Amino acid sequence: MNKPNITIQPIQASHYADYVALIGKQLGEGYFKQADFEALANNPQAICFEAVDEQNQVVGVITSVTLDRESALALLKIQAQNTPDYVLQSDRIGIFKTIAIDENRKGCGIGSALVRKLLESFKQAGLNSIACVAWQYGETENIRGIMQAFDFTCYEKIANYWLDDPEPFICPACGEPPCRCQANIYFRQI
Repeated sequence: MNKPNITIQPIQASHYADYVALIGKQLGEGYFKQADFEALANNPQAICFEAVDEQNQVVGVITSVTLDRESALALLKIQAQNTPDYVLQSDRIGIFKTIAIDENRKGCGIGSALVRKLLESFKQAGLNSIACVAWQYGETENIRGIMQAFDFTCYEKIANYWLDDPEPFICPACGEPPCRCQANIYFRQI
C-alpha cells in the first residue's frame, strides 16, 4: 500500500464535527463533543493535531493536555506505588488523551506520524513524563500497537475505569452507559 500524502497540523475549528464523528465511531458516541474541542482550542495547556489528506479531509486526530503532577495522577486514577519515579519527580506531565484514525487509512503510518508530532511538542514544551490511558475491552486494547511502537510501559490496569464518569458515553463494547471497560495506564519518559 502506498503511503498517503498526509499533512499533520494543529486542529482546526472547521473540522471539529469531523473529529467528533471519527472519535465517536472508535471510542463511543458522546466520548468527545464539539464543546470539548472548543475547550481544548482555548486551553493553553492543550496540544492537539489533525491529519488531513490531499483534499483536506480529516483522516486522524490526536489530543493531549499538560497537567501538574497532582492533577495528572488524579485524572489517571493510578496508585502512587504503581507510578514510576521519573513521573513522581516531574512537575508537569503530558497526558496523551485520544487518538483516532479513519478506518480506511489505518496501517498507513498516520497514527505514528501524529504520535511523533505530539512527542516532539511535549519535548519542546520541556516535559519529560508522558502518560496515556488505553481503553481495553476483553483482549482488545485500542492503542496497544502505538504504545509498543513508542516504548510506553503499562504500569497499572484499572477495571471499570469509566464506571463513575461524570459525562457518560455510549461505549462501543458495553453499549449504554456506564462503560465497564478496563483502562491500562501507560507512561513514557522523553
